[in-house]
Amino acid sequence: MVDGGKAAADLLLTAKGFGGSPEILLSLLKEGFIREAAGGEKASPAAASSATATPLSDENREKLYAAKSAMRRYIKMAAVEIKALSKVVDDVKAPADLAPAMRELKAVFEANGFGEAFANLSKEVAGL
Repeated sequence: MVDGGKAAADLLLTAKGFGGSPEILLSLLKEGFIREAAGGEKASPAAASSATATPLSDENREKLYAAKSAMRRYIKMAAVEIKALSKVVDDVKAPADLAPAMRELKAVFEANGFGEAFANLSKEVAGL
């Protein structure tokens, strides 16, 4: 848990203790789960750029998180191009990013014989 009283350096040490890396903290910042306190220590230049992005509403953040979670499950299930497709999912920062990401996933899934799995993913994401 992040209590708002820890500096970025402390959070990075905690992440490292769990076998994580600075990317964990950056991911939490980018996803909007944590934010930099006014006048607080900066985690990195990337953290500063995420502070200038338009924050998502709680509802949109939950939908985006659910969509990304579904995308990751299907990528793992299909076991195709996991690293490349995970990067595609990581780059989803706003609802407008979903359609291009889904197009990329579709191309890879269909090329590898997982068209039905992609159809199921599409239904799940559309229902969010």
